Amino acid sequence: MFTIFIRLIIIILAVVIQFSVLSSGSYMLQPPNILLALALSWTLILGFSRASGWLVMQGIITDLFLFQPVGYSVIIFVTIGYAVSFLTRRYLVEPRMW
Repeated sequence: MFTIFIRLIIIILAVVIQFSVLSSGSYMLQPPNILLALALSWTLILGFSRASGWLVMQGIITDLFLFQPVGYSVIIFVTIGYAVSFLTRRYLVEPRMW
């Protein structure tokens, strides 16, 4: 239960920092995408099956913050998570004996 609240706070803070602090600064030409890094790290650490719920929640909160149709960012984050999971299972496999 504690981890659920921590992850929700992390998502909300990442969205606020991404779209208020980093996007308003004129000191960077292209600010880093914290939400993409968060989606990648959760997929690599938890695996796609456990991270997919958090990716959906991250997409919904992002859409609500940006006043977009709900579901647009969900599709993007879930697709990125699935692609990362697919590629890590294909290419980052433990070495096999020949």
